[in-house]
Amino acid sequence: MSVRTIAIEEASLPIKMFPEWERAGGEFPDFWKKKLSDFDGQRLEEMDRCGIELAILSSTVPGPQGEPNPELAEAMARDANDALAAVVAKRPDRFAAFATLSMHNVEAACREFERAVRELGMCGVLLNNFQVAGPYGQDAIYYDGREFDPFWDLAEQLGVPVYLHALRLITTGVFDRYPGAQLILGHNGEHIVYDMWRVTTSGQFSDHGLRHAINEIGAHRIMFAIDYPYEENEAGTSWFASTPITDGERAAIGRENAIKLFNLADRLRPAAR
Repeated sequence: MSVRTIAIEEASLPIKMFPEWERAGGEFPDFWKKKLSDFDGQRLEEMDRCGIELAILSSTVPGPQGEPNPELAEAMARDANDALAAVVAKRPDRFAAFATLSMHNVEAACREFERAVRELGMCGVLLNNFQVAGPYGQDAIYYDGREFDPFWDLAEQLGVPVYLHALRLITTGVFDRYPGAQLILGHNGEHIVYDMWRVTTSGQFSDHGLRHAINEIGAHRIMFAIDYPYEENEAGTSWFASTPITDGERAAIGRENAIKLFNLADRLRPAAR
């Protein structure tokens, strides 16, 4: 059974960015460098073979949120967003991208967020759970405090989602203040599908897990993702093609929800009838 999908948590890093990433988080093995920096070889070949019509790329960890120096983190974000936007510009029919940000300073984060969406055409932002901070990286900055209200206000104004792995945002009133802000959670909702209405399947290829998420929040709030290259494209797409859900649920989760949320219709050919 062939199913066309859009995969929305697909890790990458343009090759020129590795020095900055390794300064923040340590050396990458050559195997992962090759996988993460490949945009026109094996990645596309596997996408074609597995029926993935478009992948929304994101910069892999540690990213700017893993850099405790604010100036260096801001430079990492700008450089990475420019580099990833250049990748997408070469193949806009196959790739889109999430921006990455330094979250040390909310004003700087907002400036880069707006630039990435309005000027670079990115379809949202993907962040780590927290921003590493402090002289020795021993502190953590979370994004639920009132000082980050301008960030959530901007997300609401821009009409693009924030992809995140954290829970405490929902319990501290952020979405009471900014109900129009869209949050995406990976890995079948990070085990909190009772509490959150925005979920992807990344790395959770489980029939029972998917059915549970559908039962709790509805197929209209779930999107397909693989987490390539940390997970295998073929494993994710073959599971999704055969998991026992309805054709309507499969179409919504596999591509229709992503097309709507990220305004992707102009990039894609019509679905086969």
